[in-house]
Amino acid sequence: MDESDLNRWKIDLQSEKKEIKLSILEDLKQNAKDGFNLFPILDNLEKLLSNKDVEIWRCAADALVYYYRNYISLYCRNYGNLSEKIIELKDKDKKIRKSAAYFLRTHTRCSEGRNWRYIDSDNMDKLIKDLEREDINVRKKAVKRLKSLSEEFTEITDAVPVLNTLLLDDNEELRLLSAETLGRHIGNYMSTLSVRPWFSFEKFKTLKVDEKASYIEGLGNSATYDMVSDRDERDISFALPLVAISLKDKNKKIRKAAISTLSIAQSEHDISSYLPLIISALKNPNYKEVHKQASFILKKQIAEGFDISTHMDYFVNLLDSNVDLDLKKEMIFIIRKAVEKGSDMEKYIPLLNRLLTSDVEEVKFGIADILALHYASTKKWHHLIQLLEHSDKDVRQETVGTLEQVKSEITHLIPKIKNLLKDNEKEIRFVAARTLLARINNIEAITDAISTIAKFTKDPESKIMKNAFGVASKWLDNSIKCKTPIPKSKWDRIAPFIEIFEKNLKHKNKDIRINIFRNLTQFYKHTNQWDKLKSLMRKGTF
Repeated sequence: MDESDLNRWKIDLQSEKKEIKLSILEDLKQNAKDGFNLFPILDNLEKLLSNKDVEIWRCAADALVYYYRNYISLYCRNYGNLSEKIIELKDKDKKIRKSAAYFLRTHTRCSEGRNWRYIDSDNMDKLIKDLEREDINVRKKAVKRLKSLSEEFTEITDAVPVLNTLLLDDNEELRLLSAETLGRHIGNYMSTLSVRPWFSFEKFKTLKVDEKASYIEGLGNSATYDMVSDRDERDISFALPLVAISLKDKNKKIRKAAISTLSIAQSEHDISSYLPLIISALKNPNYKEVHKQASFILKKQIAEGFDISTHMDYFVNLLDSNVDLDLKKEMIFIIRKAVEKGSDMEKYIPLLNRLLTSDVEEVKFGIADILALHYASTKKWHHLIQLLEHSDKDVRQETVGTLEQVKSEITHLIPKIKNLLKDNEKEIRFVAARTLLARINNIEAITDAISTIAKFTKDPESKIMKNAFGVASKWLDNSIKCKTPIPKSKWDRIAPFIEIFEKNLKHKNKDIRINIFRNLTQFYKHTNQWDKLKSLMRKGTF
């Protein structure tokens, strides 16, 4: 099937004569059966799926079915939805046919105008096994073979997972070979590769240290979002394996350039395959220059679903080491995110309990938060109560504060939280009251919490006083967020804060005055107290 055939078929498929279309479609069906790549003509075939003539759309569907079946039998190991969608290509419903074609197009990868070559599964399986052998020379030989295959546009997708693991190998030559092979494989699917003549794997290997760093920075610059270039022009997927292995370079400048480029790339590129390298750089105490950006990338990836459970040993043990406090704080954040996602922390409980006695306040608060979240998520209430009754005031404060945010129901903890309203430490009393107001509907508990917060609105410490007004304002907002008037039966629970607000309309703090004015306006409106509302509007607060 050469270019002239393609052009002729594209023209004939647009013919108004049914017999010409059917003749071409029969040819295409046969070519698809024989394993030819029909990607350059997929658009034309997909359009015919909407043809009103049953014979034509069925014939077009047959050609697509042969093409996609050939595709998945050659190198897709997990067929999943692909097989289902291939069947739907012949559905009677035009919408289902079109939807199936779109799905298949977006979930299979081929490059326009290239006749792909495929390696049989036995040979591919042997190459993959060789990649996993201990003998370094066997591994190098297998990677070189895959690199050669990729240069010939041979599909090597099945080997990609193992090649990704080799990016972490201790052997520098093997890392570079694997990165180049992956880069060429990815580049085969990118129409934009041809518009980057300045990029060359061969050239990169000959550069000096400063030149390599600049080269990597240049990739980051080209991936940076701007108002001029489109997404394809910013696509540096083909170079990311090379950038990722540069995190293991001995030179500080190159490592800094690599982590910076990966940080930029993550906004529009999938960098999940390179997270083990980022974690490896984070683990190296001598690579402090990359730690901040590496932890930033990791936090973002965890938020998007990356599972760090296999690396949890490192993150937890780092908290018990002599690394910088800033890095420990980043690790606490990462561990907390993992706990939110459901990571099992049981094996780390003894170490975390020991770290609760840390002299460093930030670490102690962080550990208490992690433990409280873990116990609440796993419903280990006995351990959670122990934290609420802990001898260390910081642990008690952080635990009751965490309960404000957990998803689990905490009504049965009301007595223990109420006990903290009488704690000797005012910060704990404040946080306990805030948690009760945020999470509990029990009238008695809310009344006690309101009373506590009310006292703090008169606190001589400006920060606590301002926070108290903020808590009261937020609680009132949530209480009166309704379109219908609030019945008088519910006024009593709100009244204490209303009384406080009415007495503080002329408060010396402008932000507090603004919040008070807003809250009272809403309250008077929703309780139909129009005279008070008019009086408030006349007085003003500013």
